[in-house]
Amino acid sequence: MKLCFIGDSHLGHIKPAWETVKVNLSNISIAFRVERTYGEKPLTITSSFGDSSPTVLEDIRLAHSPEVGCDQWDAFVVFGMHYSIASLAAFYKSYRSDKQALDKQSYLLSQLAYESAVADLYACTKASRVIEALQQKTDRPIYYSQQAHPLDWVIERPDLAQGQFSQAVANGDDLHLARDYEDRLAELERNGVIVVRQPEATKKGAIFTRKEYGLADASDTSPNSAYAKGDYFHMNELYGRAVLNQLLPRLGVVI
Repeated sequence: MKLCFIGDSHLGHIKPAWETVKVNLSNISIAFRVERTYGEKPLTITSSFGDSSPTVLEDIRLAHSPEVGCDQWDAFVVFGMHYSIASLAAFYKSYRSDKQALDKQSYLLSQLAYESAVADLYACTKASRVIEALQQKTDRPIYYSQQAHPLDWVIERPDLAQGQFSQAVANGDDLHLARDYEDRLAELERNGVIVVRQPEATKKGAIFTRKEYGLADASDTSPNSAYAKGDYFHMNELYGRAVLNQLLPRLGVVI
């Protein structure tokens, strides 16, 4: 089986985990297509239907191997790319539905307007646009591997993410955000995407990831540490293995 993994820096926890797992899976090969901030080559998707016109995503830049030829792989998995609860939490900072707590810094939206705005927010993510491009170019299976929730220690750092996570918890709106995010994942499924959700064992509460799965070590407060720099969104190899243990069987791979 030949797989193509497409994503951004949230593929960082998958690559080392795959290096460990693949020694026992000689019949599986994975090509990684990783967006980089320093990338110069746009992601280019060509059809498996014989269509000669590729889809070029100019704002998704790769440093290496930007081409995705849909006739070369058996299945595609999209990772991260802003289809995350963090995107919803950033929206929550300024906009609330009438089911959520209101403060002086936020605007109140009707439930209908809120749901429409959230749908538009996710439709514009890079993940959504990559998935849409793939669906237009192939009939082979397309998966979305959920971007991990923020690390649990972020609520102890009001200096990060404008304090929106701690605010949501304090307002009792974390459950609302979790339900709204689940609705977005379900929308992907309604559109034919196979969604692989975050492993339950890695989660803490409704919208966080347990700190032991983070790339940042919360006990390392040295000035140049990932914790000091506020990296609450990247996960480590342990998390990557948990994802692969859940993802690969969904792809029909026995591990």
